[in-house]
Amino acid sequence: MSAVDAVQATFDHLDPSWLIEDRFDRALRQAEDCDRRYPPGSWLPPLAGVPLLVDARLCPSRGSSGGTSVSPASVELSNDEAYHHPIVDALVRDGAIVVGLAQSQISTSNLASADDLSKHHAMTKDFSSPGQSDPFVLALRAGAVVAGVSVDDPESMLVRAAMGLDGYRPTLGFAPSVDYPNESTAVLVASTLAEQAFLLDRLRAMGVAGDPRFLPHSNPKSLASFAMSAMLPSRIARWVDDDHRRGNEPDIQTTAEARVMGVITAHDIHVDTMGGLGSSRAWSSGIEGDGLGEPGVGEHGVSWVSGSEPVEGRSSVIAAVDRVLATADAIVAPVSLRSANDVEATAMVWRLPRLANLPMVVLADAELIIVGSRFGDAHLMRIAAWFSETIRSTSLA
Repeated sequence: MSAVDAVQATFDHLDPSWLIEDRFDRALRQAEDCDRRYPPGSWLPPLAGVPLLVDARLCPSRGSSGGTSVSPASVELSNDEAYHHPIVDALVRDGAIVVGLAQSQISTSNLASADDLSKHHAMTKDFSSPGQSDPFVLALRAGAVVAGVSVDDPESMLVRAAMGLDGYRPTLGFAPSVDYPNESTAVLVASTLAEQAFLLDRLRAMGVAGDPRFLPHSNPKSLASFAMSAMLPSRIARWVDDDHRRGNEPDIQTTAEARVMGVITAHDIHVDTMGGLGSSRAWSSGIEGDGLGEPGVGEHGVSWVSGSEPVEGRSSVIAAVDRVLATADAIVAPVSLRSANDVEATAMVWRLPRLANLPMVVLADAELIIVGSRFGDAHLMRIAAWFSETIRSTSLA
């Protein structure tokens, strides 16, 4: 398929209501230029002609008022091609074609009820309310695009998972940062974890100018290969919500947790019980801004592993979770993605990636959050592949 055909197919399937701004005219010109430069049979850049949906917050002229953009980098692109953001420009240099700007309108913080997530999940099947859901997922499901680049947002990742899309949040520094000096990183959106890893591999291979945190690690050279190389974990830390522990409520497992724990037990994986940072609700209300301040856990005892001493303060929390991940392969938190209450109960674990700069994978079908060690993205990908394959085969049995 030519680049022009690919872009035209995008126009045919992309609903304008999903976008903040379309780039159809520019995209068509770039597709025509791509076909001229790379005729049939010639060498192609890895992303040549790939239609790309971009988070509007990555474009300074269209970004929200949160300071999420990076200072423009010096790039060798014409004025017609340049997007004045180093991450987007790097992907465009590799052949991708930006067809539109979008921004998610829903996060778990504004879900009105426990039924809202299931309603959003149902939308992906009938597209009944496209303007009310995540445009990246809708565009992927409609076959309009095969990839997108978004701003790191754990809440949006959970909403996308509720709509059936796996998510991967890389380690900051391993992936380019979005809003230095804060804690966000780029999130690549695609239908599979392997495709998301491939897109990140492209950024890592090229390097991203203008990001003082970006570390061009030489190993592993290809995250995508690890995303398809399942590895049985030997030891995991199981997240338990401390709201239940302090209230002396029985450890009642959700369907998602029962399924995950059944797989873990069947494969004799050693399990450490890992408590939260006190109450998830108290911690959520006790932090500043987007969760990067000091956790409000002073009044609660915090048990990271059964029998350990309470932990207070951001630096202590980071040190504590690092100690856990020094022996455990990953932290796992089963969550019913169709229940806003259960998502809220795991709020601390899916905020850990930003707090402690850790990689995270959300498996939609398995309803499982997995957090790995800092810069241990390849190891996390292999464990996620194992959980995904094993839980899927168990469900089909």
